[in-house]
Amino acid sequence: MSKPEHIMNKALFMEIAERAWRYQEGILARSVIPSTDAVAKLQELIDAPLPEQPTSATEVLDILDRYG
Repeated sequence: MSKPEHIMNKALFMEIAERAWRYQEGILARSVIPSTDAVAKLQELIDAPLPEQPTSATEVLDILDRYG
């Protein structure tokens, strides 16, 4: 029996770990207060229409990495 597509695979898990590691490595260099540009980009994401179809885990990870 194969796993459903939405179940995390090893490659995705490793990608999550890598991005989390990069995030924590740069945490001391980041400002506590987001820049005006960061807030504007987040607002664009909030204002965008919700997807009508499911979003892949990789795409969600990309969005979180870009805007999070």
